[in-house]
Amino acid sequence: MRFNLIAALSLLGMSLFTGIIIVSIGLGAAFPAMERVAAPFVCGERSLDLQLDHYFYKPNTSGYTITWSCVDSRGESQDVTWKITLVAGLIYSAVIFFISLAGLAFLGRGARGLLEGGAAAGPRPAPAFRIQAGASGGLRKKLQELKELRDSDLITEQEYETKKAELLEEL
Repeated sequence: MRFNLIAALSLLGMSLFTGIIIVSIGLGAAFPAMERVAAPFVCGERSLDLQLDHYFYKPNTSGYTITWSCVDSRGESQDVTWKITLVAGLIYSAVIFFISLAGLAFLGRGARGLLEGGAAAGPRPAPAFRIQAGASGGLRKKLQELKELRDSDLITEQEYETKKAELLEEL
């Protein structure tokens, strides 16, 4: 089987974009608690503190800033806003990547398509193959070659049975 690197990298890129930009930055701004998933990786033993500052920049128009800080036991804090956002995005990207792979495998076209080099769903065209007997010839050798093709997934079970019936019919 051949690994389709282009398809895998495309899926990884889409997962990274979705995890970092859409989930961590976009949804993280609306629901800041989602970012807490990164706390053990960024702060370690220190605690993660969230500070929301609400401000008015024009009449009847306001906004807010989100600041994440790691606070140690002495009360000293370190701003880790971008680290938290990036690490949370990477965590969500990994989850999205593996869910996408599982979903594509479930649909019967993804993981196998990535491994075999094709992502198209639907029936595969029957490969054009001809079993040739060597110098010794004989039905047994043809059937053995046919079985080897099936065992190495070069032909489907249905193709194997069809060709086997044709060979046995020639008897």
